[in-house]
Amino acid sequence: MSWTFFPAQDGCCSAVPAAGGARVRTPACVGGRYRITGILGGGGCGVVWTAADLRLDGRPVLVKARRYDREPGLFAHRADRHRASQIALLRAQMRFEAMTMNWLRMRGEARTPIVLDLVTDEAPDLRGPHDDGTSGPWTWDDPLVAAEPYLILQPIIGEDLLTYAARVRGGPSWPREALRLGRELAGILQRLHRPLDAQGHYLIYQDLKPGNVIIGDDRKLHLIDFGAITLVAPQAGGGTCSCLTDDGLGILGVPGAILGNPGLGTPGYKPPEMATPEGRRSLDARVDVYGWGATMWALLTGREPPAVPEHGPLDLQALKSCACAPRLLHAVHRACQPQRDERPASMTEVLAMLKEGTAP
Repeated sequence: MSWTFFPAQDGCCSAVPAAGGARVRTPACVGGRYRITGILGGGGCGVVWTAADLRLDGRPVLVKARRYDREPGLFAHRADRHRASQIALLRAQMRFEAMTMNWLRMRGEARTPIVLDLVTDEAPDLRGPHDDGTSGPWTWDDPLVAAEPYLILQPIIGEDLLTYAARVRGGPSWPREALRLGRELAGILQRLHRPLDAQGHYLIYQDLKPGNVIIGDDRKLHLIDFGAITLVAPQAGGGTCSCLTDDGLGILGVPGAILGNPGLGTPGYKPPEMATPEGRRSLDARVDVYGWGATMWALLTGREPPAVPEHGPLDLQALKSCACAPRLLHAVHRACQPQRDERPASMTEVLAMLKEGTAP
């Protein structure tokens, strides 16, 4: 999505998608330190701004915030103070995102964004002005408005994976490079899925797609946008639970907060099981196996995958015309199966399929 940026006016910036749509109110400065300079992009739940760190000589940073304009009617009426609990849960998800990135960094995972800060400031989307159609525009004067978390991230210099692949696809080195990209991306996900504790809790990324992978100047891959990251717990009788709440765990200190965003993903890159409530309650590593397969399918074919399940499964026959290592094509074919029991059970299995000398 392309964005048009409007300079600050009366202490506040405004931004709208270039193609039109709901306005995203943007603060001029966050935490008294990070001056917003532009908009990098936005999705269904969040927005990312570029900013300058005023305490460190204008060092460039990224600021990620929750979008409330996509929450229909949220805080749009004077009687909506009861939605404070809903706001608290949404904010807890942002804090969980920051926490997981820090967990991964402490475990030595260098292919994730560096969290520089987590600051609290006013949420312009909640402040207003609102218009409920009864008494004209009004602003919400409530302490809750001033308690919005903002995630401050170190920028990653590079280009997204789809743009990179479009440049090099078809060249003489593409078959070898495609295999390298597939292995490296699978390795990042394998490390992300490692157990966090003795109980076997682990993380799933959920929103893997070329736009969420940056290839840096050093040609190494980096995952960005951990807004869909979700905690998964193995169950004693088999299976998993992917709708864990903070009750009893005390990770966030917000009772009822779900530790992640189960089911959040991008159509075409998320598997069919994410489309049902039952499926969203029992997600596992095979969600990311499918995301890896769909991402590689997009890189190899040069096409965006159709939404699943609305437009049926991926066209796996399209892989036959791709000039790549047979073991890579075989791994992608297996990973993109609509039925999760027919996919590799883990990224470890995917990596084994990509090893030198592995027969398809």
